[in-house]
Amino acid sequence: MKLDEYSALEKKALQRVGFFDSLLLPVEERVPIAPSKNRSSELNRKNGRLEELRQQYSAYPCAAQMHSQWDEPFTQEIDLATFRGDSAYMWQYRDGNVPLTYIATYYHHRLSTNADLLEECTEDGSFGPYSLTLQNDLVTRDRLDSVTELGFLRELFSLNELSQLRILDIGSGYGRLAWRINQCFPNIQMLCVDAVPESAFLCEYYLTYREASPHVRMVPLPTLTTELSQSPIDLAIAVNSLSECTAAAMEWWLDLLEAHRVPYIMLVPHAAFEGGREIYSTELRGTEKIPMLPLLERRGYRRTIMQPKYKEAAMQLYGVSPTYFHVFSRQSL
Repeated sequence: MKLDEYSALEKKALQRVGFFDSLLLPVEERVPIAPSKNRSSELNRKNGRLEELRQQYSAYPCAAQMHSQWDEPFTQEIDLATFRGDSAYMWQYRDGNVPLTYIATYYHHRLSTNADLLEECTEDGSFGPYSLTLQNDLVTRDRLDSVTELGFLRELFSLNELSQLRILDIGSGYGRLAWRINQCFPNIQMLCVDAVPESAFLCEYYLTYREASPHVRMVPLPTLTTELSQSPIDLAIAVNSLSECTAAAMEWWLDLLEAHRVPYIMLVPHAAFEGGREIYSTELRGTEKIPMLPLLERRGYRRTIMQPKYKEAAMQLYGVSPTYFHVFSRQSL
């Protein structure tokens, strides 16, 4: 990261917690980004499996692929070899995140009921994430966010290592959350799906690389309806994904969940939407964004929980990428 970029990042982080003077840390005190590991030769755009997925998706036109953000030029900018780096999959040193926010979040988890999840969610720095080391422990946003989300889900569903939920991860990206759930709750079934073939490819690759359980897997979008018809889903999760879709794509996903009578939906929007308190679509430039709440209510989903990512008010200021968790329950119309 260039000096001027880091200065802008630090200023944004200070503004986020109430400081408006551009106080800058000396360059030598900044925590460096860990070097990238495991740059596989398979992770390139000519990979046969990626080509196969592209063809499948191309032959399956649907509203879920009506992208406003994740279009072809956008996905071409993603470095497949370092897919866990700071990118559209996960902002790491952007979003007002500096070493201080990582340190605060890490120690927050260590001193909370999530401490056991932090231990289970190990990190090795593969595929280029931004990271820093605390007490010989490698810390990434992937790890920290996953612990926060798993702690919320554990509390919500009283999860333990024997729990056997069947979860659909919408917009799974490279499979981050699925792998973390597999680490902590190995009997939970996870179906990962993404409307972007490059994401489906990376998810499948990453879960294979991590040697995830067979019941944690990527499902290509064209085969999803058949998959859902075979066994019911207990919970659908969309972390920073549906809020990156057009309203037309949102409605396609919600129609699917309604048709298969999925009882619960957990949504996590970006903080750009009123600190994460609201959920809007992402439309083409010049087009008005659409609120998602009426689309959910129209299909019988009512919001039963809206909880800050961090229960402590201070952590909503100092933690990594604060937002809100929204849970919707399906009711009969």
